[in-house]
Parts: sequence; structure tokens; C-alpha cells
Amino acid sequence: MYIRDIMTTNVVIIPSNTSIADAKRIMTAHKFERLPIVDKGKLVGIVTSHGLEQMSSLKATSLTVWELG
Repeated sequence: MYIRDIMTTNVVIIPSNTSIADAKRIMTAHKFERLPIVDKGKLVGIVTSHGLEQMSSLKATSLTVWELG
């Protein structure tokens, strides 16, 4: 058995200029935990639902990460 036999072929991707809110909506709609970031046909990164949640929670307060504790 090869990877090609089990891999997903209709991959959902987003460009790096996608907003965090849009990325979260796409991930929720498709029940994804990770989403590839592709610019000009080249993989430039992967965003995770955990990473998006961390970024969202940091923006929700004016406290620093040290003050939250």
C-alpha cells in the first residue's frame, strides 16, 4: 500500500492573506483540525485550530501573557 492509496485528493487550502475569522469558519464547516496555507501553488505553512484559538484569546484582552497567569 502507498500513501497515494489513502491520501485526500480534494484538499481545501487557503492563501496566507485569509483572515483568522475566515480560516476558523472554514475549519469548523469542514470539521478540520489543520488547514494548509498555499501561495502561488506552493505550500507555505499549516494552521491548526489550536493555533487559531490561541491567537484569538490573545487578542481578546489587553493583558500580556504574563499578566494572565
